[in-house]
Amino acid sequence: MQMSDAQLRGLGLKYGDVIALQVFVRTRSLQSTDTASLTASSSEQRRASLVDRLQGKISEHRSKRAAMSSNRNAIRSQRRVELGWLNYEKSSKKYVQVRPHKGGGIRHVVISTSARAPDILACAKELYFPGGMSSKGHIDNFEMKLMNVEQVVVNDSDDIAALYARTCVPLLRLYLATQQARVGVCNIYFDFILLCFLKQHALVGLGCTAAR
Repeated sequence: MQMSDAQLRGLGLKYGDVIALQVFVRTRSLQSTDTASLTASSSEQRRASLVDRLQGKISEHRSKRAAMSSNRNAIRSQRRVELGWLNYEKSSKKYVQVRPHKGGGIRHVVISTSARAPDILACAKELYFPGGMSSKGHIDNFEMKLMNVEQVVVNDSDDIAALYARTCVPLLRLYLATQQARVGVCNIYFDFILLCFLKQHALVGLGCTAAR
């Protein structure tokens, strides 16, 4: 609350003292106003600086997300797949997984998402029948097909992308399914005739003929 000149004189102050006091009060008031103005200006500057930094962080985060998305799309052109080997056992009349110590086990491969069943089957053959041989025998002695974990034959038209989309699993597993090739009756008959023919010629070479 401000006091009038008469009130200040009533306190025993002289006219010169009153003037000096009024000047002092006015100066302090101006200083207070300038300080408040500077404080407000400083607060605005800090606020603007924080906003700029925040916008910079947001822009940087968006750039990183865009780069990660691009990398993810590039990676998705290839997928990781688990391959195993199932061999049909006549004794149990079912497919049994071949263990690692017998050349089987689970193998991990990275393959194109556009690769189809025949491509995957060819890859599995190379893994489990290197050079055409395995612990179970030569590759030519087997019938081969590609199966899923439910032991259902995979269609030749199915590719990796379709199989992942259909199964919705984080890691796809497929199996090379092998079974001893069946020997036809015609082949057995042919082998029998050939054996008889060879025996006949062997006897003729020794000066003998088969008894009739």
